[in-house]
Amino acid sequence: MHHGDIACGFVSSPELLAAWPRHDGFNLVKDTRVLFGSLDFMDTGFAAQDALLSAKVGASEIYHAVSHELVFSEDSLQAIVDACVKPAFFVMRALQYAQTGEYPSSRAAMRRVASEDERVFLDAYDDPQAFETDELAEKLLAWSQSVLLMQA
Repeated sequence: MHHGDIACGFVSSPELLAAWPRHDGFNLVKDTRVLFGSLDFMDTGFAAQDALLSAKVGASEIYHAVSHELVFSEDSLQAIVDACVKPAFFVMRALQYAQTGEYPSSRAAMRRVASEDERVFLDAYDDPQAFETDELAEKLLAWSQSVLLMQA
């Protein structure tokens, strides 16, 4: 498949997508390059509060996954931390949109505006062995907690 390394297959109906939760619709619309059909039927006028909700939902999922592994099954912590680094990128982009109205289109664009803590997650995505698992887990917990505590 042409560009298979960046493809994310998704098939749906307009009725289903119109009912999509707004916080996830934000990511879907902002991160999708439509090849067939369109998303014109969706309300795509996203406000900062939509993006912040998207970021908080993503952060809560990261916090939950990492804290659960720390408490119940540290033997699989590496896999969970590795799995949480990619969603952290989507949280970062939603936060950037909530704070500035700009949506970084790539990891490189995000890196230019990321905080020092956020760059750690981008680095970990590029090189999963670059950080100790416990260190990265603690950083993910602290960062996701800070996102959850943000006010609109």
